[in-house]
Amino acid sequence: MKSKNFFKIIYYIVVLIRIFSLVFFFIDPLLGWIVCFVLDTADYAFALRFMNSYDEYQNIDKVLDLFSRVYFVFTAYIFSWPYAWIFVLLFFIRLVGDILYFYTKKEKYFFYFPNIIEYFFLLFIFILPSISVEKIIFILIISIVVKIVQEYILHIKKWIDPLNLKYLKEHPEYKRER
Repeated sequence: MKSKNFFKIIYYIVVLIRIFSLVFFFIDPLLGWIVCFVLDTADYAFALRFMNSYDEYQNIDKVLDLFSRVYFVFTAYIFSWPYAWIFVLLFFIRLVGDILYFYTKKEKYFFYFPNIIEYFFLLFIFILPSISVEKIIFILIISIVVKIVQEYILHIKKWIDPLNLKYLKEHPEYKRER
């Protein structure tokens, strides 16, 4: 019981940092992206150890992911990045997937409407000094390919990372629709 409370406290700290991570984007957009990415990746391990269901985790995680995507778009406009409209387009593509998921609880919509903005934002930071249409197209293609593979692994195949697999097999939620 004591360790369950520990994981709960850590998880809620991670959630609060994810909510207020906009501050990091003002310090440095790359730092903001790293904070969001690392915490989004790590929160699952803590949530698993005290939440009752995968759906409970997904509901919270997808709202927190929405915060991150809003921060990506906000950053592009606050810093007056060229082609900021692409961030808005990518935001709305994933928003469709989020809405369909919340309505149906079918994770396949995350694959059909991938979170391309996550990697596009990161790669965009690196091409900012010498931006061009060719580079935008290149990083967009890379972002699409990488994210589609990731969405397929997570939401279609439902592969679990090795660090959490042993724990998950003992968790009743492991028997969810796979």
